[in-house]
Amino acid sequence: MPREQRRIDLAAEAVMVEAHRMAGLGHETPPRLAQDAVAAQALETEALGLGNEVTVASADGWLMGRVDRVERDDNGIRIIDYKSAVRGDLPERYERQVQTYASMWHDTFGEWPSEALVVYPLLGAVHSVSVTPEVCEAVASESAVVVRALVLERSAESLGRPGDTCRVCDFRPWCQVFWQYQQRAQSDSDALASAYLGFEGEVEQAEASGTTVRIHVRWRGKLVTFAIDATRLPHAAAARPGDVLRLLEWNLRGLRHAPQAFLSGTSELFFVE
Repeated sequence: MPREQRRIDLAAEAVMVEAHRMAGLGHETPPRLAQDAVAAQALETEALGLGNEVTVASADGWLMGRVDRVERDDNGIRIIDYKSAVRGDLPERYERQVQTYASMWHDTFGEWPSEALVVYPLLGAVHSVSVTPEVCEAVASESAVVVRALVLERSAESLGRPGDTCRVCDFRPWCQVFWQYQQRAQSDSDALASAYLGFEGEVEQAEASGTTVRIHVRWRGKLVTFAIDATRLPHAAAARPGDVLRLLEWNLRGLRHAPQAFLSGTSELFFVE
């Protein structure tokens, strides 16, 4: 089937990352960190009272990062993280990142920041982030658990945490954890709400007329119908009753018990063997 080169590159990258991860499994100690460099920079940063790209690390050695900018004033330390995104809100992942920095700053330099900011320079927008020690320590502890699992866990599937992150993940077509998650939807409303990300069903009927292919797929007890131009997805013409299809980024509309699927600009169709 025709494939976007970007998707192929991302899939190859995922394979290489997983191979690298598997090669390093079994190490019970945290990764080696540049502790000498961190210590040397700590002295320089403390002397100047500010710095850019300041390296910080957790006390247990599982986390390490670089704070975009650090400033000191009469109230104490202010850490700043710059984002190139053009948006007006503050995503939870940005907030958690800065709170992890705050915890690592405390572990590295022995003091808690008094303030933390996320700045969108392109908009001139500034968002304040809570850096209370209890919150930051909890966030950093959760992050360390994830990092440790990445280093020690042998089953890649056990690392899957399906949910909102699936919206931006290009591995969905092949991710068994994602498809299991989709199948576990408790209600039809939940299933329909997440169907755009991907739904899997068995072909009951397939017919072709010229370049148009019309397919009926059984999904959650419903018959989903869609018609497509075979010049767009040529392999759809090979669909036969009994085939299992995965459809990603199709719009489901119409009657709840017999919805229709409509192509979007990024729709994909996969045969499952």
